[in-house]
Amino acid sequence: MLSEYRELLIGCGHDRNKKIEPRLCIKGMQVPPAEHYQWHQLETIDYERSCNPGILWDLNQVPWSCPTTSHDGCLYEMLPDAWYDEIHAYEVLEHLGKQGDFRAFFEVFSEIWRLLKPNGLFVGTVPSRYSEWAWGDPGHTRMIPPCMLVFLNREAYQDQQGKTTMTDYRKHYFGDFRTLHSSDDHKTHIFVLQAIKPARDGV
Repeated sequence: MLSEYRELLIGCGHDRNKKIEPRLCIKGMQVPPAEHYQWHQLETIDYERSCNPGILWDLNQVPWSCPTTSHDGCLYEMLPDAWYDEIHAYEVLEHLGKQGDFRAFFEVFSEIWRLLKPNGLFVGTVPSRYSEWAWGDPGHTRMIPPCMLVFLNREAYQDQQGKTTMTDYRKHYFGDFRTLHSSDDHKTHIFVLQAIKPARDGV
């Protein structure tokens, strides 16, 4: 039911437009203008107060939490598990963590996985590795090329363990995603991930 469908826009900034409809990406359909897309019970989160987000929070601080008030002052409550049907991040992930900091990388994606309902969708856009802005923006600290998504799929570790040089990060990663779409037009890398719950294997 759409009345129970919840979406989260992380690093929302000042733009609240839904830029990507994941089901169209998955089907490889022509993408219409963003104004045709509609949010359902949208929540927003950002660290910048001037953006007036629904939740004021630094995404580098995991778990993501919501400030609440009590008679003792300000408290923080974790955003609830398996709460969202979709989470979107447009030109945000390249600002989180640092290249080579695998712990921060997996913390963020484990958190996204925690917040999504089973089979929930994560929609991300980041600069293409071919774009001059990939490292041209002084605020960019990480690239996420298409090949990196394999490390978010726990089944891939099973398939490659002992056969390839793929590093096993499962001790640092608690999520599990299936890549439903990944495309790179040399300007932007767009990807859609599906949360697999429970995760498909242990360590």
